[in-house]
Amino acid sequence: MEEYETRFEATESSPREDVAAVQFALRKAARHGTRPYYAGEIDGRFGPRTRSAIASYQRDRRIAGERTGEVRRGGPTGRSLAMLAGGEIYTGLEARVALVESAGATAGAVFEVRPPNIPADATPIADDELTIVGYRSERHGLIEILDLDGEVVHRDELGLESPLFDPSLLIPAGGLAMLSLRKLLALATGRAAAGTTVRLGLGQEIERALFRALHSLRQTPLRFTNTTAAQMRDPGRHVPVHVLRMAIRHGRRAPDPRGVRGAIEYRIPMSRLGQRYELKIVLRERDNTILHFHYER
Repeated sequence: MEEYETRFEATESSPREDVAAVQFALRKAARHGTRPYYAGEIDGRFGPRTRSAIASYQRDRRIAGERTGEVRRGGPTGRSLAMLAGGEIYTGLEARVALVESAGATAGAVFEVRPPNIPADATPIADDELTIVGYRSERHGLIEILDLDGEVVHRDELGLESPLFDPSLLIPAGGLAMLSLRKLLALATGRAAAGTTVRLGLGQEIERALFRALHSLRQTPLRFTNTTAAQMRDPGRHVPVHVLRMAIRHGRRAPDPRGVRGAIEYRIPMSRLGQRYELKIVLRERDNTILHFHYER
């Protein structure tokens, strides 16, 4: 909780996003069990209505040690409001910040968000960094290599000389059985050189097609707030940026449950280290800023 207490500040000189956090918490607080302390718009403006709401809250909670009607960063009122709000909050007024995409990444932590059009029994294909770049599926007498959007980039008939599979291609990692892209491409190249029905250059064609879809996904700009950037730097809460992009592209879309203007919530099943979760993301659409994300079982 301590890492979020600094979000709560409301004075004449406070940033709008911090004042908005205080307004949000005061709206959530019920005075005498019924009326919220603050019923106005979450606008981040430190006006008479906000000051009066803070003063009432301090008086009812018998909070001392701060100037009445103000919330000082790290002070007793801020700590009380953080407890009330449940720590992580967003208001839609947060400033966006830059993020290093590898920040917080944990080696060997395999994440997967599977688009709904990928067969449930398809086997993921991963690169050397254990990033899933595609899938191998067997159905209707065919073996198909699919990209991250579920588009078929290669198809073979089962039972032919070169179905592009060998048990040695499997790489168990993070509780998920995956195919090694490098070994898959080497197999295709080797069989082509040996004069089988696999044509020369097939490995390169598959690689280009798979990475074309991954590259297209990475072109979607994503921005973060100070709070969500801090989550991304925490190995225990980090979610790879391309997984967040996949969730936004393929997840179930709904209005933000907290009613933040211009924010959309996305939900999608996700696996991490072989365990199943639901990933939730709240995105401010006007500038593609992630206001909130978390995953839970």
